[in-house]
Amino acid sequence: MRRSVSGVALPDPVEVINARNALIESFDAIADGSRDAGPIEAAVAAYRTAAGELPEGDVAWAFAELVEALTHAVRWIDAAWSAQEDANRHATAAHLRADRVLAAIDDQWPSALRDTAQQLATLEDHGAPAQVADRLRAVPVPPRLTELYRPSDPSRFVGSEPAEVSTPGAAILIRQHGEPVMRPTVVQPHALHQFEVEARVTEWPAEADSLDITFLRVHPHNYLHASDVRFTRGALTQPLEIRVAGDRPPDDPPLKLTAKASFLANGEPQPVRLVGNTTLEIVTFDPDTALPADMPTAALRLQQMMNEMTNALPTLASDVRRDARLLLEAVVRFAHTVLDDRLGQGDDIDEAWFQRQLQRFLQADHRIGARLRLHEGRAGGVTDLALGAVVLELKVEKKTAISLDAASLRYASQTTQYASAGDCPVSILAVLDVSPKRAPAGVMGNEMGWSSPETTSGQDPPFPSLVGVVVVRAGFPRPSDFSR
Repeated sequence: MRRSVSGVALPDPVEVINARNALIESFDAIADGSRDAGPIEAAVAAYRTAAGELPEGDVAWAFAELVEALTHAVRWIDAAWSAQEDANRHATAAHLRADRVLAAIDDQWPSALRDTAQQLATLEDHGAPAQVADRLRAVPVPPRLTELYRPSDPSRFVGSEPAEVSTPGAAILIRQHGEPVMRPTVVQPHALHQFEVEARVTEWPAEADSLDITFLRVHPHNYLHASDVRFTRGALTQPLEIRVAGDRPPDDPPLKLTAKASFLANGEPQPVRLVGNTTLEIVTFDPDTALPADMPTAALRLQQMMNEMTNALPTLASDVRRDARLLLEAVVRFAHTVLDDRLGQGDDIDEAWFQRQLQRFLQADHRIGARLRLHEGRAGGVTDLALGAVVLELKVEKKTAISLDAASLRYASQTTQYASAGDCPVSILAVLDVSPKRAPAGVMGNEMGWSSPETTSGQDPPFPSLVGVVVVRAGFPRPSDFSR
């Protein structure tokens, strides 16, 4: 049964995901050459019914419109194959729907959605429907399930009580290596990963034999696999296996697995109300392909940092996220060069030297190039470097070694002041440590992390300020000098 607020039906997440799965199956068939428009027509109708009202200009609205345009494109192919005289009317219908989407296009939409709209708006190639279906089946479309998209309900603020729920409740806790899973959880593609699921049940029905958990997804099962889990009264901890069949670009949204629970009594399922975090988010990490190349610990830590930034600032602009990653990745590669080539062994190392060396290094990256800016006046001071809205502050330590925590404590506030003057919540701090070393270097993954300095906005502001800190180590003796 659908939930409602003020008499307006709200989307049921299970129905939306089931409808999305039906669409995926129809996309698969079209991508494989099917000319039958019936299944996709039924699937998009079910998706619209399950998702409820989709306001024009919304990403889910655009997705549904493009699926219907694809339906006409498939009919165009079938009619042309059968030599029907009026085949082009279907192509015209596809053009019109795609043009409507293009008129409302948003830069925040997934790139595959924007590319699909462009392709359908200029539909000429008979191979286009298969290509469009292949793109659409990979488009992440969020079902509108949160309070932000629900109709307002004044009664919720005048002391009304929610109706009593008679459905039994349960909670699940998912662990990996004995620890609760992170959000999102990082897994290696093409490998089977073992998790552990613990169920906590408020009241086990007397007639129930087991509690069954299945994980719903919008991606094909052969790409994202999660095993079903069955609990009994005496066994409330069970294994869960998850496999992702391929890696994903680091800036793509996480894969999502949403748990659905039911008690099995006399062979019949009974619904269960799951509480807590019932959606598992997954991102992939492959050390063989991750960037920076050939630096697996740094690449893994960088991916974790980007996930942490997304969790702290979910509405952060995509260009700020991109530029922050570019700067972090480039500074880490520079740190590796400094360590490996033993640069900066002279006595003339200062912030000006550091800036010159790092500036050349950054500008050599074609993704940065001339976009890098120097010495901008901001907040009554002068920045070192900047990429887009993201400030990169540079410091040098010459006498004593500095830890990541100490660097954050000493310099993050200055970096934040520059960033806040540009109304950007993210900035980068690179500290070059050229002090004499008595111990060998650790791996680069240990030398980077986020700092969140205290600001005048108070504790736990809705938009926290984050400083990505990287310590660049130099001043080491030759490895043989450590031999005793």
